[in-house]
Amino acid sequence: MCLICKKKLSASKLFSVKRHYKILHEAKYVGFVGKSREDLVEKLQSSLSAQQNTFTNVVERTEKSVIASYVVAEKLPVLPDHSRMGNLLETVCRRLQRLCF
Repeated sequence: MCLICKKKLSASKLFSVKRHYKILHEAKYVGFVGKSREDLVEKLQSSLSAQQNTFTNVVERTEKSVIASYVVAEKLPVLPDHSRMGNLLETVCRRLQRLCF
């Protein structure tokens, strides 16, 4: 994946990456040399990592929500009357804390 434009390259071979860079980005980044180039690459890498982590966190939260809904659905049919609703909520909350956190 290109760090600059975030485009997925067809092949991650050195030749493909160099060709992509020369065609699309060389003119803009030719002035970056030495330490400034290293800093730019580090910044672009951390930006890509942050973006990927954001999507990972969303997936994890979604999975935890699904687990929570199954826990509640599992406990609801065994509820004999409304007098035990508070007890059910307490049980479900404790179980969700163990599963999700």
